[in-house]
Amino acid sequence: MSESPWKVEQVNARRLELLREQSATAPHDGGVIVVDASGDRKDGTATANVGRQWLGRYGKTDNGIVTVTTVWTDGRVYYPLHATPYPPGPSLLPRPV
Repeated sequence: MSESPWKVEQVNARRLELLREQSATAPHDGGVIVVDASGDRKDGTATANVGRQWLGRYGKTDNGIVTVTTVWTDGRVYYPLHATPYPPGPSLLPRPV
């Protein structure tokens, strides 16, 4: 996949277009957009965006990767809209004592 000639943004736009066209998956007033920033531990630094950062899932700063995702759901249907890795950097939150 990393070597494919496809443009990620175009593939994602087409996927969402197809979901919106189907009555079973089309967004409606009974649904919501959910924003989530989840972190996972990672060893080493070979993977892009890995570094020491706050991993809320574990309640501490550790070596890991954080991805901010948005999904649409109505409690019956659930599908991702977008995902973006969050690069490690200075924290905006106060550090625990």
